[in-house]
Amino acid sequence: MPELSVMIKATATCNLSCRYCYESNRPDGRGSILDTPRLTKFIAQVMDYVADVGAVSFGWQGGEPLTQGLDAFRRVVSRQAACAHRGTVISNDIQTNGTLIDDDWAALFAEYAFLVGLSLDGPEEIHDSMRTARSGAPTFALVRAGLEHLLAAGVDTNALCVVGPHNVERAGELYEFFASTGLEHLQVMPAMKFPAKRPEAPADFWITPEQYGRFLCELFDAWYGLSGEPKMSVQPFDAFLQSYLGAPAGLCLFSHRCDGGLVVAEDGFVYPCDFHQAAPFRLGRIGTDSIAALVSSARYVDFVGQKSPPANRCKECPWFQHCRGGCPRFSRGTAHGADFFCQAYRSLFEHADRRLRLLRYRFQSSLG
Repeated sequence: MPELSVMIKATATCNLSCRYCYESNRPDGRGSILDTPRLTKFIAQVMDYVADVGAVSFGWQGGEPLTQGLDAFRRVVSRQAACAHRGTVISNDIQTNGTLIDDDWAALFAEYAFLVGLSLDGPEEIHDSMRTARSGAPTFALVRAGLEHLLAAGVDTNALCVVGPHNVERAGELYEFFASTGLEHLQVMPAMKFPAKRPEAPADFWITPEQYGRFLCELFDAWYGLSGEPKMSVQPFDAFLQSYLGAPAGLCLFSHRCDGGLVVAEDGFVYPCDFHQAAPFRLGRIGTDSIAALVSSARYVDFVGQKSPPANRCKECPWFQHCRGGCPRFSRGTAHGADFFCQAYRSLFEHADRRLRLLRYRFQSSLG
């Protein structure tokens, strides 16, 4: 059996009210899946499914997963260990807004080697302009305190920075800020707002392809620096460099297939993508359907292969081998049939191609 990646939406509840959140249309308090018999059975099924390959990756998102409490996650990792076959490597990552992290959370993440994704949009004035508590109170100080707890505990942590009107013109400043935090990994993604339950509707993007293109070019310049020795890992540049090296991009966005794994909603229903949580894409339900049935279903197979053939615009593009057409969800409603940010990626490749080729040469030369 192939290695399996599972994203679990632990809860719909969140303690923040971020202006651009595409989950914000969903009501709070819809409960949690963490302490349900369905999840217990599902974890056992997952471990049986990956017994041959000996590795599995669990991702935890929300809402805000930490609202479910420390003990709930202790029970989850205990179930994983109890159900795993001998020698199985279990990976856990969690995406959090960081406001609830204290020493106890950091100790748990360190003990079980969680990779923590921390939502942080930049310096205080930038971050607090979009990411506030439900009361409207700022959150930057809480997130920075959470980050310090994680770093002190030695937790592998990366930042997720949403790029919107509040920071799209400040790429260089953002890079220097993140490089100064002690973090070694940064991921950027454009701000968008759309109902996850209506994937047929065009996404509402908060910045234009031209703005995002300028942002990526400026960020690349800061990342590459004067000597071509980046201080930190940055997505999407890492993914593009992998493609220049002839390796898989590592992000479904830039892969030739839409196979990011299984997404389990907080009600237990399973989907092939976080952006497609709607009945036409529903694969089944945990605790009822087997893993094999979920990944072999016609809906899953069709979804995974939807990038083939590519849009007409992509077929003639010299950069297609690196972006692979982007995300099909972002192509809905575009006149050219390609990813909404197609021009942004074109601008980046035209700007950075020579330096990406140089990085490829340096890496290959280092291998001897």
